[in-house]
Amino acid sequence: MGVSAELARQHVETWSRTLRPYRKLASWPKYLFHTAHVTTAVRILGSGMLKSRSLLEEVEHDVANQGALWNNPEAHKYARLYFRPRTGFHVRTEGIKRRDSAYRQQHEMSIPIMLAFDAASVLSLPQTEFSKTKYSKAQAIGSDDRFFRSIDFEKVYHDGHIVSEKARKDMSDHRMAEVLVPGHLPLDPHLRWVICRTALERLTLLYLLGPTVIPFQKRVMVERIRQSAFVHCDLYLERLAFSRSGLTLEFHQPTGRPLAHGKYYVRVAQALDDRLVSEWAGFAPATHRVLVPLQAASSEAIWTIELEEELAYEGPIPFEQSEIV
Repeated sequence: MGVSAELARQHVETWSRTLRPYRKLASWPKYLFHTAHVTTAVRILGSGMLKSRSLLEEVEHDVANQGALWNNPEAHKYARLYFRPRTGFHVRTEGIKRRDSAYRQQHEMSIPIMLAFDAASVLSLPQTEFSKTKYSKAQAIGSDDRFFRSIDFEKVYHDGHIVSEKARKDMSDHRMAEVLVPGHLPLDPHLRWVICRTALERLTLLYLLGPTVIPFQKRVMVERIRQSAFVHCDLYLERLAFSRSGLTLEFHQPTGRPLAHGKYYVRVAQALDDRLVSEWAGFAPATHRVLVPLQAASSEAIWTIELEEELAYEGPIPFEQSEIV
């Protein structure tokens, strides 16, 4: 039956007030979140709905934890959202990991896109249900005010460091408490924002959306406060500059893990008039900026850039004219 509109409103107001002193967390209670790789986000936005896994003919670029995927098949019947971003799921899948990293998955969100839905409107839908922790662990779910009040939102919204391993596991599960909508959730009228990690990734999303972007143009934004939506743990492309010298790339380096020896690899491809120009360049892990020299480059080309064989950018790149020339 979903929660009452009054309880949904109270939840947003109460927790927005509680989290107000914490700038990165303050806006979380207003929204419910679903994060997907950029190509998956394009399909969601193009279809006008967030579908359950059971309704998908094919799951491309599947970032789900394959080890836990069939722990609870009931979860496949729902479009699944979360009360907050920045969970263990994001730490595991967001960004680009080295090809030889033990943490690398078959599919990762090299370009993560976060859909932020209006919390009050989705929570009060008649069909909406909830879980107290991650629903991939089979557990009871509820759909009324009484069950909703039993969710431990102190743990759901907790974002600090935890010392105890037992407490860390418990907190991690609570952070992934879910909002479950049977079948599918229409984007209209519930979708509020489409959040990108960087301006470059926003350009990639807009390019891949093409004409589909028109209804969502004003909603596609870049994360306003760093680490309020994304964890920023791993490798990604921060800046691009195309000039006569070639293509300058600036990287966000992985944090929290020691850098291994060897090189990262970048593949740059430009397509123009059915011609494809490709370059491979290696750079040391500590490098923050690299110049990739290019031949026959064009400012009118569509560029595809991969880091460690994962998509990092796709779309046109404006040509930067030298001030000296």
